[in-house]
Amino acid sequence: MISTAATTTSYFDQPLNEVIAQHHDDFIAISEELAAVAHAAHAGLPEDTVASSLAAQQMMPPGSTTSMHTDFKNGKPTELESLTGYVIRLGEQLGIATPTYRRMYEKLRL
Repeated sequence: MISTAATTTSYFDQPLNEVIAQHHDDFIAISEELAAVAHAAHAGLPEDTVASSLAAQQMMPPGSTTSMHTDFKNGKPTELESLTGYVIRLGEQLGIATPTYRRMYEKLRL
């Protein structure tokens, strides 16, 4: 849940409620990629992880963002490698494609 929220709020430079409302397909795609990587890694996540994560994110107050998003906005060091890059690297090791993560990661690396 933290990785998807941090990555998407930073990528779109928007609070979480706006990301979900305006970029719902991307939010679902990145959530499904993370679930696939976690499943391949035998992380033991429940089958409804994507739906339950989305429901939890939608309960956040309007305007809520993430520390990674705040750090990007303030030009501070971020958790990009540990929250976004890690998912991509683990996906590569496990043979799981993460195209949405990769697209967002590549833009955020700049």
